[in-house]
Amino acid sequence: MPGSAFAADLQYPDLTRYESTEQKLAAVQDYLFLLLETLRYVLRNLSMEENFNQAELKGWVDGLDLEAKTVVAESVIVNELYGDFGDIADLTVNELRTDYQRAARYLAGNVASLDYLHVHDEEIGFITGVVRFDADTGEALTEQLHHGTRYFWWKDATHERMTSLEDTGLPVIVYQYTEQVKGRFSFVTETEGGQTYTVPVLKLGYGSDAGGVNGTAKLVKHASGLELSYVTGSGKQLGMWQRGEGWLDLKGLRKPTKLDFSHWDPVNGAGQFTETRDGGIESTYYVQFDQTGNPVKFIDDTGHETAVRWNRELTYLAYVQSTGTQYVNTGYEVKANSRFVLEAELTRDTQKTSGAHELFGARFASGNYVGYGPFIEYGSGNTTQLRYKWNSASVTVGNIDAYFGKRVTVTLDGSVCAIEDENGNALSDAVQTAWASHPYPFALFVYRNSGTANYDSAQAGKFKLYRFRVYEGAELVRDFRPVMDANGVACLYEAVTDELHYNAGTGSFVAGPAV
Repeated sequence: MPGSAFAADLQYPDLTRYESTEQKLAAVQDYLFLLLETLRYVLRNLSMEENFNQAELKGWVDGLDLEAKTVVAESVIVNELYGDFGDIADLTVNELRTDYQRAARYLAGNVASLDYLHVHDEEIGFITGVVRFDADTGEALTEQLHHGTRYFWWKDATHERMTSLEDTGLPVIVYQYTEQVKGRFSFVTETEGGQTYTVPVLKLGYGSDAGGVNGTAKLVKHASGLELSYVTGSGKQLGMWQRGEGWLDLKGLRKPTKLDFSHWDPVNGAGQFTETRDGGIESTYYVQFDQTGNPVKFIDDTGHETAVRWNRELTYLAYVQSTGTQYVNTGYEVKANSRFVLEAELTRDTQKTSGAHELFGARFASGNYVGYGPFIEYGSGNTTQLRYKWNSASVTVGNIDAYFGKRVTVTLDGSVCAIEDENGNALSDAVQTAWASHPYPFALFVYRNSGTANYDSAQAGKFKLYRFRVYEGAELVRDFRPVMDANGVACLYEAVTDELHYNAGTGSFVAGPAV
């Protein structure tokens, strides 16, 4: 094959009239194939000595007006740029470095670390170059700027232009740097679900061990997830994996090393415990107990509450019945939008000349019913009325004789008090009601007076309680149900907060049949 374009045998085939058309076409086809292969070889092996005028080439290179000071040599334009500034469009290269300040830093005597990028082989390296010093003299080590076997020279003593085409006797001297790769953005190939993918990976950190792994972080966008991980200086891996199936996995969380229950006080219904986690981190949790000493709520030092539910051995009852000395502190403080629904059967009792049988309620002080009936009252003159009271005002809902021996539903909200039978039929006309928020928890079977329970034979209600619910708007916030606990004690189970409420008065509730 020829070594230059001028050495190629380009003689066109001699076609005669004695040849057929097929023979002529075949000859032309052979010629074109030979010409194509010759051109391929020549273009791949052009030599500057045989094919270029050296003086013209040098003049063209020197006349290039590129602020980036492009170095041109060997082929047509060498894939290497070096300079301070430049505006270059549509540039395609196989390697790019931004450490162009090396020469200027040496001339200025600047031995500070140099941060730059190195782009090559589908990878971007974030590099810090640290100047190397002689261990004996303490002087900074230097070398001539080069790329592989190509060395650079200053065009003249102004140190403004470089060349690698000729030895001008003015080598470009730079400091020797030790490269620390503090970040790497690259592609890796992985297999997931039987499919092979190329995914981007960002590695951060130089590394504190010989392998450059400890003390580094990694961000990987997998085909179906995102991984953010960190390796500590001791080699422990921490991380967060956001899975494509909708799960978030955390690795390296602190784990408990000690639980201290020395301040656990279920007898007095209060207390706290502490949790110590890896690294000596300690948290304090305050505890609320129910009347049996079981914890029902944990509150951390930020005020966040965690409810505790128990798998209790309970027997549900049709009702519990008060004999007139039992009551339950609900622990619920009435809101302006509270609504109460009591399912009960009123019990006929010996006629009273004063006092009342309470269903539920609370008030600030005697004579000031900021709260809540309704309650049953046997007044003087043998009156038997079901009445609702608030702010010392009394409203009659109906005659009690119509309700004895029947399961009724008493509904009380901020607008009406109404009574229905178990089939939903109204047993009385609804009466208007009104109230505001109340600062004290109210009680069942009796009302609470100024934050304390007021219960005696003249005030405590006598009735069968089937169920008692409290709503705030449309939300059910308390649901009291008659039960018998594992020890055979009749009480009320509040299903929303998972608490047992026992008789806070004297005697015991009468247990109805199991259901």
